[in-house]
Amino acid sequence: MNLRNGFLILMLSLVPLILSAQDKSLFVVPVKFDIQDGSLDDATIKIEKNGSSYKTLTEVKRVSLELEYGAEFMITFSKPGYVTKKIYINTKGPNANRVKEGFEPFKFTLSLFKQYEGLNTVIFNQPVARITFMPALDDFDYDVDYTKSIQAALAEAEKQLEKKVQEEKKQQVQQAQAQAQAAEEAKKQAKAKAEEEARLQAEAKKKAEEEAELKKQEAADAKAKAIAEEEAKKLAKAKADEELKLSAKAKAEEEAKRKLQAQQELEAKNAANKQAQEEARSKAFADAAEAMEAAKKKAAEEAALKKKSDAQAADEARLLAKSKAEEDAKKIAAAKEAAEAQLSAKAKAKADADEAYRVNKKAVEEARAAALAKTQADVEAARLRAKQKSDAESFRENGSGKESVTSELIEEMNRKILRVKVTREEKTYVYEKITYNWGGLYYFMDSNSISENVFMKATAQVKD
Repeated sequence: MNLRNGFLILMLSLVPLILSAQDKSLFVVPVKFDIQDGSLDDATIKIEKNGSSYKTLTEVKRVSLELEYGAEFMITFSKPGYVTKKIYINTKGPNANRVKEGFEPFKFTLSLFKQYEGLNTVIFNQPVARITFMPALDDFDYDVDYTKSIQAALAEAEKQLEKKVQEEKKQQVQQAQAQAQAAEEAKKQAKAKAEEEARLQAEAKKKAEEEAELKKQEAADAKAKAIAEEEAKKLAKAKADEELKLSAKAKAEEEAKRKLQAQQELEAKNAANKQAQEEARSKAFADAAEAMEAAKKKAAEEAALKKKSDAQAADEARLLAKSKAEEDAKKIAAAKEAAEAQLSAKAKAKADADEAYRVNKKAVEEARAAALAKTQADVEAARLRAKQKSDAESFRENGSGKESVTSELIEEMNRKILRVKVTREEKTYVYEKITYNWGGLYYFMDSNSISENVFMKATAQVKD
C-alpha cells in the first residue's frame, strides 16, 4: 500500500494524537493551518454541519475543533489567490456507551498553495481526506480507500504545481536580472553626467578666478597711478615752497626749468606705465581668448561624443523594447493557444465521457456491484483484524500460551521502517511503523492499515 504520493501533495498528516479529551461528549480535532509562501491574512476556516453553515474562523494558525457526535461536518480552508481544500468528518457511528468512553483527538496539518493560471484544480472540489468511524476498529480513522481513489489526480496536480512554481521562479530571476541591468546602466549614466558637470564647474571656476585676477591687476595699476600723481603733487609743492626763498626771476626760471623737467619725467613715467598696462592687458586678453577657444573646442568635442553616446543608448533601448514587445507577443499567443487547446480538450473529454456513459452503462452498473462487493470484503477483513486484535489482547491479559517478539529497524533514503514480528500459538503477525522524512507516520498489520493505538498495544514491549 503506497500512501506517500497522495499525502505528500496534500501536505496533510492525519495521525491520531494520544491526548486525553477535554470533553468526552465532543470529538476533538486539533488543526494546524499553513499557507505556503504566504501569511494567514484573509485566510478562513469555514465549518458546515449537516450541509448548513456552522462556524467561521479567520486568520488562525492553530485551533482545536470540538465537533458533536452524530453529524456530518465539511471543513473548508481558503484564502484569496490560493487553492481551496476541504476535509470531511463524519461523527456518526459510535453508540452511546462508546461515546461515554471517549475517543482520542485527531490532529492534522493542512497547507494551501498558490492558484496559478492554467492549473487544473478540479480535484480539490471534493474533500482531500475523509475521517469516519470504523466499526471494525471501534475507533475513528481516515478512509484509505477514498484516498487511494484520488491519488492519481492529486499526483497530477502536484506535477502541474511544481511546473508552475519553477516557471514563476524563472520569471522572478529574469526580472531581477533586468532590473539590476537597468540600475547599473542608470548608475553609469549618472556617473558620466556628474563627471561632466564637475568638469564644467571646474572650468567655470578657473575662468572666474582668471577674471578676478585681471580685475585685481587693473585695480593695482590704478592705485599705483594715483600714488604717483600724489607724489608728483607733493614734490611740486615742496619745490614751490623752496622757490619762494629765491628771487622772483631766478625762482621763475628755476621753477620753469623744474616744472619742465618734472613734466617730462612725469610724462615719461606715465608713458612707461601706460605701455606696461597696455602690454599686460593685451597679454591677458590674448591668454583669455586662447583659453576660451580651447574650452570651446573641447566642449564641442565632448558634446559630439555625448551626442554619439546618447544616440547609441537610444538605439539599444529601441532594440531592447522591440525584443521585449516581440517576446510578450509570443507569450500572449502561446497562452491563447494553450487556452484554446484546453477548452477543446475539455469539450472533447465531456463528449467522450457522455458517449462512454451511454455505451457502457451496463459496465458501470457491474463496476458498482464489484465496488459494493469489495466494500463488503473490506468490512469482513476489518472485522477479522479487529478479532485478531481482540485475541491478541485477550492472550496477553490471560497470560496463556507462548509469545515470541522480534523487531528490526530499516532505514531507507526517504523513510524509516520499524518491523515487529509477533508469534502467538504458532501464528506470526507482522506489524510495521513507517516514518517518512517529510512528516508522514503510518501503521500496518500484515499490510493492512491500523491505528497507532492498536500498534502500540500489540508491540508495547518494543522500543524505537
